Amino acid sequence: AGVPDHESSGDAALLPEVLHYAATHFQHEEAFMEQVGYPELAAHCAEHKLLTRTLLAYKRDYEEGRTDLYGLKHFIFRWVRDHIMDNDRKIGLFLAQKGSPSGKPTAC
Repeated sequence: AGVPDHESSGDAALLPEVLHYAATHFQHEEAFMEQVGYPELAAHCAEHKLLTRTLLAYKRDYEEGRTDLYGLKHFIFRWVRDHIMDNDRKIGLFLAQKGSPSGKPTAC
């Protein structure tokens, strides 16, 4: 924690782009899950809100000069590992059991 150095400030400055990507991804994914009748939609959306709140907290900390770059990178790693590779994968498994709406494999 503390004022970001030159190297870390460049990484943390990507936060607005990460937030934009997350918001866009979550919006599309949630609309898709609703369209296909995904039974865990509410829980998945709640997780998206938690992920967004965490990213916003990192952004606020960065703007206030309290960047925890290691924590941010670790959070993003966990997000990819836990949320995308586990929870998002469950959507694909649901579609495989149900059969995708188009009859073709579907990706989120």
